Formats: sequence, C-alpha cells, structure tokens
Amino acid sequence: MSKWWLVIGCVFLCSGFLLPLGIVILVWYFINSILKNNILNESESNTYTIIQDNVPMNHLGKNVREELK
Repeated sequence: MSKWWLVIGCVFLCSGFLLPLGIVILVWYFINSILKNNILNESESNTYTIIQDNVPMNHLGKNVREELK
C-alpha cells in the first residue's frame, strides 16, 4: 500500500471540509498496514534459534571461545 494514502489522509484531515474522508482513509491505511505486516499474529514469536555450526567465532578471543564451548 502506498504511503501516498497516508499523506492524502492527513491533508484531508487538516482541510476541515474533507475531514470525514480523511479519517476513513487513515483508518483504512492503518488497519491494512497492521493486517499486512501480521502485527496482530501471535503465532510468531520473537525468539531466534542459533545453529552453532553456522556461527563464525573467529572474531572472538580465545578465552571467550573456550567459555562458549
């Protein structure tokens, strides 16, 4: 969805005469944005899995590498 709808909605909102249309456009934009980005989807978690074989450890010091083993 284009960012222009957000700009047009704000312009209509500030115009006074087109205030109801601006509110509708902004509500539609934000609901569509939330649903498109799956912000309300609780099945996704913010946890990350690290596969130890793919993590480069060459940049770490020898002591740190020993502690992580």
